Amino acid sequence: MKKSFTLFEVVVVLVVVGILTATALPRLQEDRLQEASDQIISHIRYTKHLAMMDDRFNPKDENWYKTRWRITFYKCRGNNNRYYIVYKDLNSLGHPNRNESTINPYDGKKLYNSGNCKENSTDSPEVLIGQKYDIVEINFTGGCSNRYIAFDFLGRPYSTIYGQNQIGGLLHEDCNITFKTSDSKSFTITIKKETGYVKLVQIKD
Repeated sequence: MKKSFTLFEVVVVLVVVGILTATALPRLQEDRLQEASDQIISHIRYTKHLAMMDDRFNPKDENWYKTRWRITFYKCRGNNNRYYIVYKDLNSLGHPNRNESTINPYDGKKLYNSGNCKENSTDSPEVLIGQKYDIVEINFTGGCSNRYIAFDFLGRPYSTIYGQNQIGGLLHEDCNITFKTSDSKSFTITIKKETGYVKLVQIKD
């Protein structure tokens, strides 16, 4: 005899699937925010590591401090998506190029993008946090107001270095960076003054 599902059994299955979906989706969203924060924290710490390993001091260049390692966050051209670059500004102009950026240890590609936010064979897609994690807004508060954080050879964080002397932009208050998605979810990363310690302080889903 050929067996088949009754209408009641189908309805029960649909109800169970609906319950599981309603339960799982918020958790998936939170996991996505956690994944985004983990990646960004990792690259901020990597920036600090590069700064500590590569002392930029140059007694022959009075503007040597402007070449410190930093991570800078940008808005994509043509939309609200965000991305970031990890680099040392060798020409001290504040306009990074691919040659000034570092390699992502995870995939062997540059932590760089030209601003069009399109994937290519040279640059790591991980920097495209707008496309990958739906990040559309980034706010700096506390001891930082710029779109980047730089570090010196001691691992100390700086909120600004342009137009300052070599210690003029040193953080005097913890820096809080809040990342928001298009559906108003967010997470906040704090960089501690003086030590440069980086941690996730809040997820709002």
